[in-house]
Amino acid sequence: MGKVRLLRFAPWLAALACLAFIASAFYPGYMSSDTTDQLNQARTAVYGAWHPPVMAWWWRQVDHVVPGPLGMLLFHCGMFFTGLTLVLTTCQRPLVATLGVLGVGLFPSVAGLLSTVWKDVGMASALLLGFALVLRYGRRPRWPVLAMAALALLYAIAVRKNGAAAAVPIAVWAGVLVHRHRAPAARGWLGGAVGAVAGVALFVLANAANTLLVKADSYQSQQLALHDLAAISLARNEVVFPEWVKKKDPRVDVEVLRALYTPNTVCPLLWGDGPRVPMTGDEAEYKQLMSYWLTTIRGNLGPYLKHRLRVSANILGLDGPVYAFESGIYTNPYGYKVADTGLNRFVMAILRKLDNTVVFKAWAYVALTLVAFGLSFLPRLERRSAVVALFASSVCFFGPYLIIGPANDFRLVWWSVLAALVLPFLVFSKAEAPAAAAQPEPAPSNR
Repeated sequence: MGKVRLLRFAPWLAALACLAFIASAFYPGYMSSDTTDQLNQARTAVYGAWHPPVMAWWWRQVDHVVPGPLGMLLFHCGMFFTGLTLVLTTCQRPLVATLGVLGVGLFPSVAGLLSTVWKDVGMASALLLGFALVLRYGRRPRWPVLAMAALALLYAIAVRKNGAAAAVPIAVWAGVLVHRHRAPAARGWLGGAVGAVAGVALFVLANAANTLLVKADSYQSQQLALHDLAAISLARNEVVFPEWVKKKDPRVDVEVLRALYTPNTVCPLLWGDGPRVPMTGDEAEYKQLMSYWLTTIRGNLGPYLKHRLRVSANILGLDGPVYAFESGIYTNPYGYKVADTGLNRFVMAILRKLDNTVVFKAWAYVALTLVAFGLSFLPRLERRSAVVALFASSVCFFGPYLIIGPANDFRLVWWSVLAALVLPFLVFSKAEAPAAAAQPEPAPSNR
């Protein structure tokens, strides 16, 4: 009996071990330039719109308890491993769940991203936790579990605008489960509709929270328009931008664009020394740009589609290298540096050896997702609704990147990577234990 009880706790012990390993290997937590900017905002309480204000606000609270990147590293890893362990202990037996936690948690494309305090990592970890809690609710309906799932999904939406695309399918699934629990014989479409409304409500609430923290808009979608217009300019061999763009930096001609443009990423076009395509913070200029962009696409559909296909191939990892993971801590005014330990050197040596291999190629995870979804049509699948919900979340999240993707950063598609790694455990889940038969009430006594 003692061994059985210990085995039940083994997946959670494995999760704690994985969390400790990642915190030790990447101590105190990797930081990119984006991360450093967010930490600055957290400590000054001056929030900008380029990065999610809610994440910086929350980091400010965490920073009081565990200063620096370590606090947020532990927060993200805590959400991730709680979600992963909940999923695996719900759908697999303890031994398989334990091995799954170790295998997925320490897999290079997972551990290598958990190393860094990124909004993408926070979003995906919160989505996994939200999905896991809904899955647990389906097994044993409890309202506090559903409330915690809603809170996790709310955080995921707040820290990345496109997090809603991944969260709404999970909310729809939650609505179906609630409806079936309350009315087992009824169809689930009504519950799904209520879940969709709840998902939209979470999106509105998350945006209201971000707006409350910062009033100004950074107009991030202008990156997409400027990237597309640069590609069309090169195809037509003339500068195709609104007049305000040309006036702000007249040095930007076709030759400059040819030197700066790459389908891999928009960054060289917009940031760096020398002539660059200017951006705007003015609402009127932004609206003019977006209108000009749509009109130009209609008149140059061929060059636009060719450019977008090249960008999509790069995001999928089919054409050229990808930006797989962060290698350390960006220069910062707080003096944070990577701890130079043997464990860190060992782990980074493995990651660098795997860089630009199939481990960090999005196409491999898309293929795994499609195979897992195909297997979901097998008869007597225990958790078909969970598989469909996770598949829909991954597709709704990843699909738009093929149209609006700004760069081939692996972290941008990390939620779809996690979904691909979790789906096989759902497809090959253990059978549910049959519910205990209701005992008939004793017959009334004649005495």
